[in-house]
Amino acid sequence: MLSLREFQDPVLSIDISRDGNLIAAAAAGNVWLYNLASKQSRYLRDVHFHAIRTVQFSQDGRRLLTTAEDYTAKVWDVRSLAQSHRLTAHIGYAVYGAFSPDGRGLYTASQGTLNLWDLEKHDIPLRLGTDSRATRAMAWSPDGKHVATIEGTLWRDSSLSLWDVSSRNRLISAKQNGLSDDWLFFTRDGKWLISVVRERMVEIRDAQTLSVQRVIATLPAPITAMTLSPDGQSLLAGDRRGRVFRWNTTTWLEDEIEQMALRNNYATLLLFAPQGDRLLVGTADGRLILWDAIRLRPLASTTLDGGPAAAAFDPQGRWLAAVGRISPAIQLLELPNLERVAVWDETPGFIAHLAFSPDGKALLSATPAEMAAGRVELRVWNVTSGRCHAVFPELAGPIFFAPDGQSFLSLDRTRQVRIWNASAQAKPELLTHRRAYNR
Repeated sequence: MLSLREFQDPVLSIDISRDGNLIAAAAAGNVWLYNLASKQSRYLRDVHFHAIRTVQFSQDGRRLLTTAEDYTAKVWDVRSLAQSHRLTAHIGYAVYGAFSPDGRGLYTASQGTLNLWDLEKHDIPLRLGTDSRATRAMAWSPDGKHVATIEGTLWRDSSLSLWDVSSRNRLISAKQNGLSDDWLFFTRDGKWLISVVRERMVEIRDAQTLSVQRVIATLPAPITAMTLSPDGQSLLAGDRRGRVFRWNTTTWLEDEIEQMALRNNYATLLLFAPQGDRLLVGTADGRLILWDAIRLRPLASTTLDGGPAAAAFDPQGRWLAAVGRISPAIQLLELPNLERVAVWDETPGFIAHLAFSPDGKALLSATPAEMAAGRVELRVWNVTSGRCHAVFPELAGPIFFAPDGQSFLSLDRTRQVRIWNASAQAKPELLTHRRAYNR
């Protein structure tokens, strides 16, 4: 018996290249490569956070696959030891993998799910060059060609930027201290940008020059929720005194919707249904109230533990997905009665963002980017089965689909903007079938 090397940690996987010249062995998060002809060793040190379960050469010996208990699979160039792919869409603790016979594809398995990857498509979403400044709000232009972002800190050193999506370059930037989180909207015609300053002042900016054209309101109480109607004609905002205001985006005339006033309470969430005929109001005391947005009358209500953290309507207006601030489980509610039909509990500690795919077949959930404890991750759910389809570690919300539905925006742990190709992210392909929930 020939002993080549002793390891301090258990060796969980070993493989020999097809030409018989190279040996790869994995122990903990490290990989040892040994050339039997030259007797030389090379190392991939700490390339996974947890134990590596699979190490395998491709058929031509040019690539090396590693899969591990950190929910990831990685592909390496054997000659340079450079990482070419990082595959993160796994839901199980331990990930196992194998190259396809032609070397162009890759199979990974985890927790009863088999995934097929096309290695000619890069799986990591593109990054918008935000100069490492924290992004706090995003919005797509109506034509999908531009993205507006709010960057920096809340009360100082904040700015508004306009980006070209195809080149991922910043076109123009404007400094404005006090730009508030979350609230940034393009008007339907793409001419104006709506932003909030110091939680009280609503500004209208030219979408090309970013110059302030008018201030349509300075409210005496802080704004706590804001939304734009799907047709772009109405801007709604709730303040801490429980009032709800509406502006016509053509005339910018303001009126207070007295029917929706909340006594000793206030709105923490405002959200229009895709058809624009319904409006969801989440309140500080934990209620979800569905309103007829045309007749201005309540249709149904329910409660969530700790109040709503996130909610999303499906594109067809059949379902509402919602999650509370205390219980992390995603609830699927039937419209218009808000009757609970399913609960999905394969969730991380806290979910702050939800978004349905344009076809309504998938639901995306995301944690905040600044999770002090627990994982930062974005998950994709199969709406039919109610099961988690994929997990993307280190990626976070909010989530915004482009007008054409072909791409969407999210953040990563460092609050940098990521642009996803929705069609490419259909990989990995889910090959298993799970039973649908019972209604």
